[in-house]
Amino acid sequence: MITAIAVAPFALALGVVWWLFGGFAAFVLLVLLGAGVVFGGKLLR
Repeated sequence: MITAIAVAPFALALGVVWWLFGGFAAFVLLVLLGAGVVFGGKLLR
């Protein structure tokens, strides 16, 4: 539940970006976000 609340703003922002710039830009943003999370997670370890 807490995770869903934390992810909601990102999902909303992604939806807005998708609407403004199109699916491809949103896909690239999602990939970058995912890469940032993975890299950040490895950095914290």
